[in-house]
Amino acid sequence: MWALCKNALASVRFFDGTLAVFALLFVMPGTGRYTPSTLPSQVVTAGCGTVKSPFEEGACILLSFRGEVSTNQAFERRFGDGLLFRLVPKGEQFGWDIEVVPDRPGDTSQSEYIWVVTPPYHFWNPRYLDASYGMSASEAVRSSPRNFNFVLNEEQYKKAADLVALAVTSHPQSDKRSAEEFAKESQDAANALFKFPVAKGRLIILKSRIGTSDESGKQGFIKWLEFRVDLRVPCDFSAIGGSAKISVDHSECLAERNEKRE
Repeated sequence: MWALCKNALASVRFFDGTLAVFALLFVMPGTGRYTPSTLPSQVVTAGCGTVKSPFEEGACILLSFRGEVSTNQAFERRFGDGLLFRLVPKGEQFGWDIEVVPDRPGDTSQSEYIWVVTPPYHFWNPRYLDASYGMSASEAVRSSPRNFNFVLNEEQYKKAADLVALAVTSHPQSDKRSAEEFAKESQDAANALFKFPVAKGRLIILKSRIGTSDESGKQGFIKWLEFRVDLRVPCDFSAIGGSAKISVDHSECLAERNEKRE
């Protein structure tokens, strides 16, 4: 269901004239109602910034790794105790989606932790490493670095998804509130989503090769990529169990801890 929902978002203007970042084209079933002020404290504080904050903000652990991928080839790198960064191929002419998912082998229904906190939710998004939405393959690889946000667990995912649902759901006929009341709830949820605590990611394209084919036409396609990924996660994040190919830098967290002791 989330895969359908994340592709059905667009921009609208709320009643007060503020441009909202997203609007859902249909009511999302099964999400329930959610009041932003009721977020548990552990969800609110577990982050390295917010949806709108810059990549470098806050004292966090920096995880870094490199990789390369060829056309139609997947890439995966486990980090922490149960998370997986991956590039998911979209077919020979299209490229990859950038994803973070729970590392649960064989689970085809797993949540994707980037889309829910990385706007925009309609048209082009930095998660799309491909020749789409009018962008050529050459333009796609020049779009670097690609910054994204992600949550760290299922609880955070569900809370953020509830906020998205409140922010973007159209006014159902069964809801007897006024348009102003409903729109205010939507705007409040959108504002809360902008402040939602997240981990930060960045994919930097180091080298690339572009190809052409009859199917890709002038857009071309990405034949090969070499890249680096930097992930900023909270200081209490457990990096144990991650790949030996990942460098872990705790210096910002140690510096902050020493400052608090002085």
